Amino acid sequence: MIKFRVLEDLVIRATDKVTDKEQELLFLLSKDPGYTMPQLAARLKVSRKTVAERQKRLKEKGMI
Repeated sequence: MIKFRVLEDLVIRATDKVTDKEQELLFLLSKDPGYTMPQLAARLKVSRKTVAERQKRLKEKGMI
């Protein structure tokens, strides 16, 4: 399961460095952190590999 850092400062500053697609992924995960990779891929209309790459980038940015 993915854990979020929910600090208002972090969220405000982070919007500058995340793409629209990454924001969409964050939104879905914030609604339901239990989404599986195939579910996220279907919702975002991208491959599972793309979701995994975006998730990795978000982890590197300290977003999740």
